[in-house]
Amino acid sequence: MSELKTIGFWASIFSVVLVFIVLWQTQMMREDLDINNRPWIGGDEFVVLEDKVLFHYQNFGKIPNTGGKIMRLSTNVMPPRDDVLSDRADSSPMQVIMPSQIMTLVISGDDFKKVLQDTREGKRELFLGVLFFYEYGNQKIGWYGVIGQYNPITNHVNIEDMWVN
Repeated sequence: MSELKTIGFWASIFSVVLVFIVLWQTQMMREDLDINNRPWIGGDEFVVLEDKVLFHYQNFGKIPNTGGKIMRLSTNVMPPRDDVLSDRADSSPMQVIMPSQIMTLVISGDDFKKVLQDTREGKRELFLGVLFFYEYGNQKIGWYGVIGQYNPITNHVNIEDMWVN
């Protein structure tokens, strides 16, 4: 009878350990799903044309976003990240972007054309900030922000800061 109690004791311990392992694995799988099974919207290059700047972006994730907004800011000094999300930035609604879908944000307008020309003539500096603030799943949010400085000599925007969530 004593051997039966010992076997029962070790079986109980094994069962408790097994329950903890299963709970830990379930939590790890849930975290993995939250990280991987979501939209990841972002981009990495500004393209400067004669009178406008293009920013190509895409959804690198596995599911589409369900909405959101795009914030744009141009200024003559390096803006802090918060300025790209502030009232100083222009905003527009963000459409649903399917996984792997590539989109283009166009930064243009008569005022922007003048700013671009003044920068090329050395009269000012130009920093561009873009923030994609998007929704997905059950009231979850993500964002991707980038700030770049236009270099008129190379006609290229150098990325100065980038952040994601």
